[in-house]
Amino acid sequence: MPTAPTDFIDGWVTMAGNGAAESMHGCAIHLYAANHSMQDRFFFYNADGELLTVPQHGRLAI
Repeated sequence: MPTAPTDFIDGWVTMAGNGAAESMHGCAIHLYAANHSMQDRFFFYNADGELLTVPQHGRLAI
């Protein structure tokens, strides 16, 4: 876990990916580590709804 306040966006790291965005085929694997609310952010927008978010430790409030 980060020691400084880190929200979902700042804690997002892309680990792997394949395919091409131009052909709209493929997938990517991202990890996140967050210990702070996104209260000061405007919004996070998931346009296609294909993002699966699974907490490994603690709770996730959406």
